[in-house]
Amino acid sequence: MFMLEKDKSVVMLLWKLLRKPVGIMIVIGVVMSSWTSQTPAQTTKPLPPEVRKQIRDIDKAILAAGRLFKDEKFDESGRLIGEAQKSMVDLTESADARTIEVVKGTYRKLAKAHQLLSGKGQTLKPLEALPEPSATSGGKVSFVSQVAPILISKCGNCHVRGNRGNFSAASFRNLDNSAMIAYGVADDSRFIEVIETGEMPKGNLKVSESELEILKQWVNQGAEFDGDNPNANLASFAAPAAPMASEAMPRGPMKPTGDETVSFGLHIAPILLENCAECHIARNPRGNFNMANFAGILQGGDSGKAFTPGKSATSEIVLRLKGEDRDVMPPTGKLDDKLIALVAKWIDEGAKFDPADVRLTLKTVAAKGLANSLDHPGLTELRKQTSGETWRLALSDVAPSSVTTDNFHIVGTGSTNRLQDIGNAAEDIATRIQKILNAPSSAPFVKGDTTLFVVDKRYDFAEFGRMVEKRTFAKNLVSSWQSDTAIAHIALLCGIRDGVSDYEVSLARDIASVHVANWDASVPRWFADGMGYWVASKMFRRDPVVQQWQLDSQSALASMKKPDDFLGNSMAADQAALVGFRFVEMLQGKSRQFKILVKKLREDGNFESAFYDSYGITPEEFFKR
Repeated sequence: MFMLEKDKSVVMLLWKLLRKPVGIMIVIGVVMSSWTSQTPAQTTKPLPPEVRKQIRDIDKAILAAGRLFKDEKFDESGRLIGEAQKSMVDLTESADARTIEVVKGTYRKLAKAHQLLSGKGQTLKPLEALPEPSATSGGKVSFVSQVAPILISKCGNCHVRGNRGNFSAASFRNLDNSAMIAYGVADDSRFIEVIETGEMPKGNLKVSESELEILKQWVNQGAEFDGDNPNANLASFAAPAAPMASEAMPRGPMKPTGDETVSFGLHIAPILLENCAECHIARNPRGNFNMANFAGILQGGDSGKAFTPGKSATSEIVLRLKGEDRDVMPPTGKLDDKLIALVAKWIDEGAKFDPADVRLTLKTVAAKGLANSLDHPGLTELRKQTSGETWRLALSDVAPSSVTTDNFHIVGTGSTNRLQDIGNAAEDIATRIQKILNAPSSAPFVKGDTTLFVVDKRYDFAEFGRMVEKRTFAKNLVSSWQSDTAIAHIALLCGIRDGVSDYEVSLARDIASVHVANWDASVPRWFADGMGYWVASKMFRRDPVVQQWQLDSQSALASMKKPDDFLGNSMAADQAALVGFRFVEMLQGKSRQFKILVKKLREDGNFESAFYDSYGITPEEFFKR
């Protein structure tokens, strides 16, 4: 985040090495030590001295903010980043194409600093998207680098992450099939018309004249696609901070400080689910107010913003619930005054949002809120109670047995003796994982324990994947895991006559992954997967299954056309997990930093901050370089 841009030729060399078996070992030794600070990426002709100085000054501010962040001086760090934001706007407001291209690296570092500081409770202005060069140059407009960022920042909540009005722009293919574009004739395109008339976008968003000119020129040039995959989600093309730059979001979702008395996840989400879902969590939400997730709530609807943090008395949602000078909502009748008071209190306390991801469904947010409110014994009991419901979702006609061990609740087919043997094997694996990762024995291995669902038939295992995990299991898969604040389970396919030893390598991988995912909600799936593979490979180094992992992970790595295939979540889940395995192997090549990372994650949480504190760069920078 806070590092200067590096020589692109060296980046490409390392990337080529990374895709070869021998190259992995070279990269481990080189990737953290070969960089020397340079000025931003050079062009053929130098930028004017005053522009170069402006970029250097912004870089210096970001570096200084990084040092303050590392020392946990978040207020001072935030002040510097705020100043850097203003300088970036001044620099790029009327910049030419060459300046915009050179400053992109600095902007990415600024965006990452903004993201991390927001995660520490700093109130920063939304980061404005980097403007695209003027389309009057006559060059070909790029869908990937110019059009997609505009759609994400201005249309994202309604038409990229949603399907409002039955119009989806989630991918180029969706847009291409929408009949909204008259190819080669911008003036006849409904896509352009709704923007020019002000019909779209909704809320306080506005497409600037320069952005509109880019869109029109793209359509006039034939609305061509210049990426690798027309079905890829637009979010994979856009800068990470772009969706958060929306002015319609009332200063963005702020994290709780711990002093609040009302939690969105625990108190507010259940109220909205119970009383508002029928009208506002639907295909065509009433008043264009989509409450399927917090991003939609922030976006508001035809009546504008739903709330203003700190001002419940004038917030639209409270006025609607009370029926003051408006039709009362929900239409079935006014809510109990105590429930309305809870909503008002939440707004007055700053309208803080508990989870990290505003795109989570309201149902998931409510489940997380409940789980967060419980201690280890309480969450353990809740998971035991809900395990039967999960089993019936997939196998309603099969009556399971169940046993409980210190760290696992095992539900499955066969006798209790068989399940007990599996539970004992899982406990032994957990003990070995604790030793490898130096985990304190005083803390729960997983808060709320882990549920093991055991089936003995391949088609039952496949049905569990389809109904519970909502995905198709690969034919060679014998175990799968899921974990977040609300759930933690492993599904295991173990034949009725098979021994547990036949599956212990895969079981160890998934038990380790659930354990790592439990460290903090910010731990990404690829890291938990990668850690699971890495820990299991240390436990069963000579096992043929592990040796096959090594070959498969190399093939998965080689299949990537570019690093963003992995970082942008556009790879198949099983392939991404194998690349995560390679990534973790690279990380533990720097053993001291790796130990610091594990310790910080376990104690302090927040993956992005822990990673930067340990390695001095972000995961994206580490992987791409």
